[in-house]
Amino acid sequence: MLSTGSENVQSILRLSLILGLSLSTLSAPAVAADIHSFDVIGIRLGMTPDEVRTALKSHNPEFKIEEYTYTYGYSDGTSSYSTDPVIGRMAVRHIRPTGPNRGNDVIILDFSGRAGNEVATAIKRERMGDLNPPSVKDFVTLLTEKYGPYDNHNVQYVEWYGNSGSKDCFDLAALSETSRPLMETLPAAEMSDFSDCRDKLSYSIASSGRINSLDMTTPVLSFHVTMVSPGLVVEKDTEVQEWVTNLEEEATKKRESNVVKPKL
Repeated sequence: MLSTGSENVQSILRLSLILGLSLSTLSAPAVAADIHSFDVIGIRLGMTPDEVRTALKSHNPEFKIEEYTYTYGYSDGTSSYSTDPVIGRMAVRHIRPTGPNRGNDVIILDFSGRAGNEVATAIKRERMGDLNPPSVKDFVTLLTEKYGPYDNHNVQYVEWYGNSGSKDCFDLAALSETSRPLMETLPAAEMSDFSDCRDKLSYSIASSGRINSLDMTTPVLSFHVTMVSPGLVVEKDTEVQEWVTNLEEEATKKRESNVVKPKL
């Protein structure tokens, strides 16, 4: 059936409106989230160990905090030395023994930097067993109220991205008290270019049964959070490497200034 002139005009108007919306959407660049301003229970990336301890105790005085340190080796050419201990990880736990299900809150924090200058570069948190948890829909609402509109999601997670990168450079799934520094978990081939790395905050949600929509009213039985700033990881790793190199150069100069020439 042929369209009337009026119908043609309406079609053109509808098409113009659709094109206009599409063009305006494409022309408006996405604003990257400032991940460094985000916090997880008061902890922001870039905080010192003292600031993190204060935030943890403010959130829950019953948190049990364990700290793990690294040392880095260097040599003057004949003898080997170790740096002062560096805080590399904090493992934080709280177990609620009462109720029908035991509640757990486990937080692993990654730190990097030379001794006395460490800062938090990544965080992983797993919480489960809350007695009266919010629904999936209400939980997502709480997240957007705290962090703003998310950049990506599916039916089980929501994510926020910082800076202009598009690559997730560090996998925090294996982050633990005993795992190696983040930079050492990367294959050597991936340690040369970090220009496309992006800051990222991610919340994964679990409920009873399958989550088919973020609008579901079933309760959130557990959630998993990760947050990392690759730029900060690289910056603090570079600081550590320069620190160790300087210590090695100083030790070598000291040894060379006291060389004992053997009698021949």
